[in-house]
Amino acid sequence: MTLLFAGLFLSLIGSLPPGFISLLIAQTSIQKGIKPALWAASGASVVESGQAWLASAAAVWLLAHPSVGLYFQWAALAVFLSVGTYLLFWAPVPQPRTEAITQVSPWRQFGKGMLVSLFNMMALPYWFAYCGWLKVSGWWPESPFSVYFFSIGVGLGTLSALGLYAWAAQRVVERSAEIARYINRFIAVIFFLLACKILVNLFW
Repeated sequence: MTLLFAGLFLSLIGSLPPGFISLLIAQTSIQKGIKPALWAASGASVVESGQAWLASAAAVWLLAHPSVGLYFQWAALAVFLSVGTYLLFWAPVPQPRTEAITQVSPWRQFGKGMLVSLFNMMALPYWFAYCGWLKVSGWWPESPFSVYFFSIGVGLGTLSALGLYAWAAQRVVERSAEIARYINRFIAVIFFLLACKILVNLFW
């Protein structure tokens, strides 16, 4: 269960910064309503869960060799610092599209969410780094079900974050730029704190 909550937390903080998928959910919520947006969010979370499963399975297999652990710590450090710096200084503040789109079925919205998530090329390397970091930090229990619990947690975290976008989009559209800036700063601080913990593990 520890890995389920770890996957949920990491996925939640990773999905909160505005991006293409979250803007798709916000746009769908504004133009179609919250139910179609949640269908699209469900499709995206299913794919994210599968990507986390692939990445965590690969990380567990590679980390069966203890000498790889130090490299994963440095790789995770680089990822956390890069993401934190990007969110703090360079992340754009996107605006949802407002043009009208044709009404479609819930299953088509579900498929659209899956398709968009499939083209998220950063998901696999990010989950690979996260899983390696969890394992070398001693937070990954040795169990045949660890990968499954983690990937389920990732899916739930993604669905929670995107569901929040669906709910919030209908209420705070006029303040979306300001909210996006605060979210980026908050998530950047989290990534910097994670990076600091790795540095402590590496040198003390």
